Amino acid sequence: GDYVCYNTTTFEIEQNATACSLSSIRYKENIRALSYGLNEVLKLRPVFYDLKPEYGTAKNQAGFIAEEAEKIIPELVSKDKEGKPNGFDYPKLTAVLVKAIQELFGKLSGLDERVTELEARIKALEAN
Repeated sequence: GDYVCYNTTTFEIEQNATACSLSSIRYKENIRALSYGLNEVLKLRPVFYDLKPEYGTAKNQAGFIAEEAEKIIPELVSKDKEGKPNGFDYPKLTAVLVKAIQELFGKLSGLDERVTELEARIKALEAN
């Protein structure tokens, strides 16, 4: 199914096949590189949890604890009226995960080059 999106700028309701977020460069300014990546992802503590009965019936939900995540990536944590951590913006975590994967790929590529170099050196030593 499609999403029903409410645009808080134009006050229009739209139907969309993708999630309700603005991604076009037309809507953005002050674009800069993401500083979070692998180090922050490794610090996050994924958990399973059950909602307390007064907040719903969901059981065995995968996620994060907002108070813990706020110490690592505060921009992904929403706050309540009192300024206390309230929620976690899971869709925006995607950008951080992509950066972490890119960093891992860079490390893997470096290791692959090093292994190739070492294999060549071993081969040269064995030939002597």
